[in-house]
Amino acid sequence: MSAGALRPVVGDGVLSRHGQLVVLCAAAEDCADLVDAVLAAHEQVAHEGGDASALADRIDRVLSDAAADLNVVVFGPAGAALAVAVYGHAWADVTTEHGEQRLALRQSHNGVRSVLPGTLVSVRAGLGDVDVSTEPQRWGNLEHGSVHAAGLLFVAAGAPEVAPAPPAHEGSSGPSTSQVPPLASLPTVAMPIAEVDDPAGAPAADAVQPVAPPEMPAIAPQERAVDRSQSFSSVVLFSAAGTEPQAPERAPLPIATPPQPVAPEIPPAPHPVDDGRPKVMGVYCKNGHFDDPSARYCAICGISMVQQTLLPRLGPRPPLGVLVLDEGSILSLDTDYVIGRDPTRDADVVTGTARQLRIEDPEGVLSRIHARIVLSGWQVQVVDLGSANGTRVWGPRDATWRPIPPQTPIAITPGTQVGFGRRQLRYESHRN
Repeated sequence: MSAGALRPVVGDGVLSRHGQLVVLCAAAEDCADLVDAVLAAHEQVAHEGGDASALADRIDRVLSDAAADLNVVVFGPAGAALAVAVYGHAWADVTTEHGEQRLALRQSHNGVRSVLPGTLVSVRAGLGDVDVSTEPQRWGNLEHGSVHAAGLLFVAAGAPEVAPAPPAHEGSSGPSTSQVPPLASLPTVAMPIAEVDDPAGAPAADAVQPVAPPEMPAIAPQERAVDRSQSFSSVVLFSAAGTEPQAPERAPLPIATPPQPVAPEIPPAPHPVDDGRPKVMGVYCKNGHFDDPSARYCAICGISMVQQTLLPRLGPRPPLGVLVLDEGSILSLDTDYVIGRDPTRDADVVTGTARQLRIEDPEGVLSRIHARIVLSGWQVQVVDLGSANGTRVWGPRDATWRPIPPQTPIAITPGTQVGFGRRQLRYESHRN
């Protein structure tokens, strides 16, 4: 996350910034002590040099010990990515080089957190039912400290100016729904499934009837002008009857040497060689995008991959999609995930080769270290780590849940549901 301008939206909340760590918090009179604790945690983490993930962990503990709910938005750098967390009825729209997505809770008394790779463009956030069409302060730029605000607009340095967000739909009191739809309700077979309402689809546009082009008028061919001012000499092409023409002697034609085949040019890799991402064998499309060798079309620009010579090369693997939790959280698939009630004890989480995905489970059906999402080459796999109640999958073509054997990687395709305990997630990808 690069430095940028932070513009507040006038309101009753508090907007606080320390370095690149930003907190937007509601400021109700009946929970002033809780607001003070959130701001104190912000200042302490910034003083200790922590990142946005450490700040979100600290605020998790502050809010979990409180009896009242509080609307809070937290964002800032976490390594080479951007970490965003929202609580209560707050929301955040994040735009990166990969597109825009919204983070907003679908259930109360929880927080949602996401780590987004790529170059940050802007962050727009608000508290509860703040009017999203309100223009931020034109010349405001909070560089350090805190001010009164109910929303914010953060524009990264060097990014184009972000236009005001469109107003909310008539009759709606809160922000619009996320661009990534929630999980559809599944039939109760072996596990109870949490139902989430899908947003209403937009009506289809009226079909446009094509209009035949008008007939073009016939144009007579133009006669070619002949220059008759120059004298004309005739040439005899055939000899007189009974005689054969004498063909002049000519040197034999040279034998052409076929050209040597030239190897096709391969566009340069669009990513730096050492950017921290795992290196895998892939191919570059005609426009220089790194893709899965088995893909028929480029996942970035959509160009066909079967109309050119593809030479496998080693390059940085892009994110393979997202994980959508049953309560609406969205996680980028750019690394492995360890799932459980307390996955911090896993060895790969400790060494940083995997990211923890902590799931709240008061009933204790979910194991502390339950399962793992593994990225192997261009494939996404799920592994049950010997959990007490097992892990199940429901593929796009399955009719029911299928239990998977422990300690055995199982490849999954986009659209597959993964069930663990009484919770579930779905794997989605643009590589469908």
